[in-house]
Amino acid sequence: MLTIRKAKKFFYGIAILMAVFASQFVMGYENRIVSQSYFEDVSNQLTLDQVQSKEFSSYQNILTKGYSHSTFWLKLTIKSGVSDGGLVLRIRPSYMDEVELFDPTIDGKNARRRLTGDMYKWSSDEYQSLNLNFKIKSTMVDRDIYLRVKSAHTYMLHVDALDIKQAEFSDKKIEFIYLFYLAFLLVLVIWIFSTWMLNREKVLGLFALTQLVAVFYAASMFGFLRIILDQVLSAHLLNDITNYLIVSYISISLLAHSNLLGEYGLKKYFKWGLWFFIAIPIFSGTLIALGFVTEGLQINANSLLVATLFLPLTTFVGLLPSYSALERPLLPKSILRLYYILLLIILGITLLPMVGVISAIEFTLHGLFIHGLLSGLILFALLQYRTKRMNQSQMERIAFESSKAEQEKIRREDQGQLIGMLTHEVKNSLAVIDFAVSSIAEKFKHELSVEDKNLIRMSKAIDDINLVIARCVDVDRLDQEKIHAAIRPVNLSAFLQAISSEVADSDRIIWDYQRDILVDVDPDLLKVVIFNLIDNALKYAKDGSTIHVETSSSSQGRYIHIKNQVGYAGLPDEAKVFDKYYRSEKAQKNRGTGLGLWLSRSIVRLMNAELTYVSDGDVITFSIGWSNNGK
Repeated sequence: MLTIRKAKKFFYGIAILMAVFASQFVMGYENRIVSQSYFEDVSNQLTLDQVQSKEFSSYQNILTKGYSHSTFWLKLTIKSGVSDGGLVLRIRPSYMDEVELFDPTIDGKNARRRLTGDMYKWSSDEYQSLNLNFKIKSTMVDRDIYLRVKSAHTYMLHVDALDIKQAEFSDKKIEFIYLFYLAFLLVLVIWIFSTWMLNREKVLGLFALTQLVAVFYAASMFGFLRIILDQVLSAHLLNDITNYLIVSYISISLLAHSNLLGEYGLKKYFKWGLWFFIAIPIFSGTLIALGFVTEGLQINANSLLVATLFLPLTTFVGLLPSYSALERPLLPKSILRLYYILLLIILGITLLPMVGVISAIEFTLHGLFIHGLLSGLILFALLQYRTKRMNQSQMERIAFESSKAEQEKIRREDQGQLIGMLTHEVKNSLAVIDFAVSSIAEKFKHELSVEDKNLIRMSKAIDDINLVIARCVDVDRLDQEKIHAAIRPVNLSAFLQAISSEVADSDRIIWDYQRDILVDVDPDLLKVVIFNLIDNALKYAKDGSTIHVETSSSSQGRYIHIKNQVGYAGLPDEAKVFDKYYRSEKAQKNRGTGLGLWLSRSIVRLMNAELTYVSDGDVITFSIGWSNNGK
């Protein structure tokens, strides 16, 4: 996997190499075309004979007419001169649908049709390269040739006539540059995807998908797919794939940018605006599928131009200031604004000639290359900075959480020590009081005909305080995770029989347990839970009623049930019965902490079991259950 340092060195190297290669696009070569002009055939029906009598309009270097339903005829004057092997007529860019050559001086008027373009197989080209080409002969006198061009794509057209050796050298150079460029995009995909794999962050994932689609989009626009899939897919299908890649790339790219801006909080109307621009390529794709290819591509290009202006505008007036104050963004707004301004400049230079607003220059023909290179480098720098900030933020969050956890641990330890000290002192004092009460009762037992009620209340109060202290200690131990279950197989019938003699008020308890029910449990912790539940039942059951302790088993699990009739406190709130400190309004007449049931369920869960509550009429049942499927 690429590290940030390795990726940085690699991309800096690519940037330098690309700058050198890009300079090769403007290196001079001898173009044998001495004049060029065009005629727009709005009817799309004119023949060569009819066109030759029309008045052509001259143009310089590159024909720029945007999207149109018309057919364009080009009249090119080829300079005289002898050339070994003839000349190559090179047409760029390579995504023109259909180009037909007419060379009346050499071929005559009844010659076979000479065609190339996206709608024709690459293997049938007269001269094969990434560009669209024809082979023509050199002559000793200047002559005119004609090209009939029909395309659903933008009419941004450059034609040159080269010596065949010059053409071969130039084609190899362009192929090498384009292949290197595709490698650049692929490495960018791998780097972003590797970074995404580390944290599965949505924005990085969308940009990785965007760059992956960009690889196929560039391969198609450069002509590589036409070569690679020439014998696999029909030319018409390849042309359709190119069209759908164009709209898909834009839609996914805008979705990624929308999510990036969403991290800063988008105002409502700007959020709707971004979704509108994301939906337009989908609408354009629908038009293409219905056969309105030119309309679909034109709407797509125009919407992208407006969206490119909308993105930097959003960074200035479309972000929520309060949102950034609450959520710390990974990129400062100043860097974000700079990125989208640069993106606007790059795309503007590329798109304005495509829609026919300004004239194209040589660099414009390589607009896809220039845009992908510069935006890729900027995106790399942006995401690298963003990833660095993300890692720093995660480290800060981890450090904060670790510090917070350590402080909480210290607080709990201090609290535990305080509770331990207090309970020790209180229990010692209670022991003294209990001993004094017992001594008084023993001293006067022969003088009192009826046991003193005050002594009974004092003894009961001491027991209650001891119970509260025990509950608080157990809760503290549970909070500090100092209670551990020593699980082992236990026979429930033998276990219940052993503890039945230790229960207070045993004459009110009816034990009913089945034989040979085995569960994996900590018997000491289970004993605490059962005593808590029985004590709870005795305290809140109807006066004089019996408490039932039963066992059962079924295909779903094995259970211990503690049942009692509803007493003066009534039914507890089913939704709150296991909440910490919960006591029903009527139950508050009795002493208690509201910790018993919460503590019991927490201990039961340590033993991989569950404590549940149900009521049926005037009978309340608490059940400890162990599932047979181990969950």
